[in-house]
Amino acid sequence: MSTAILGGGRMAVALHAAFRRAGGAAELIDPRDPDPTALKRAPVLLLAVPFAAALDLIRRPLAACADGRVLVDVTNPATWPATPIPQGASGGEVLAAAAPGWRVVKALNTIPARMLQVHQLSGMPVSVPVAGADPAAKAQVSELIRGLGFAPVDAGGISASREIEALAVLLMRISDRNGLHGEIGIHIGRPAARTSLRRSVS
Repeated sequence: MSTAILGGGRMAVALHAAFRRAGGAAELIDPRDPDPTALKRAPVLLLAVPFAAALDLIRRPLAACADGRVLVDVTNPATWPATPIPQGASGGEVLAAAAPGWRVVKALNTIPARMLQVHQLSGMPVSVPVAGADPAAKAQVSELIRGLGFAPVDAGGISASREIEALAVLLMRISDRNGLHGEIGIHIGRPAARTSLRRSVS
């Protein structure tokens, strides 16, 4: 499955490299001057820009090519506190509401750029929570995540973006406090004697 990454920062570049290492077709699109043809090519488009920029892109160039494809929200609004978000809402919910022509999925925002090369913690795959209203879109994104070597975990509807974004903030704080330099992740699972947690989205 081909993907396009809209962004030019460290996370966007790391995602592009990760998809290429995994053998997938991936295109990196400059958010400052996005090529309309490039925006329409891939079935899955990842938004790897600051939250305010993501909202602006959704309202402008992305609105013109909204055709039911999958849009993955990789943003973490808490890192940009000047961005207004309604009380009790999340960045994922705000972006989904602003992009009715896209099937928005929240994912990969809990993975620091440096962890895109690691995949495992003590032999266990790094878990990636996935949230969205459309089961088929979540399944597509989960397939991409598995292809990168991670373990997707269905977190429910797009409202779960609130907890997923809070988890990203917690991981960043722990990383900073303990000098981990972004080399941090989580594994979600159950004891081996119990039924395995479903990591895929069907």
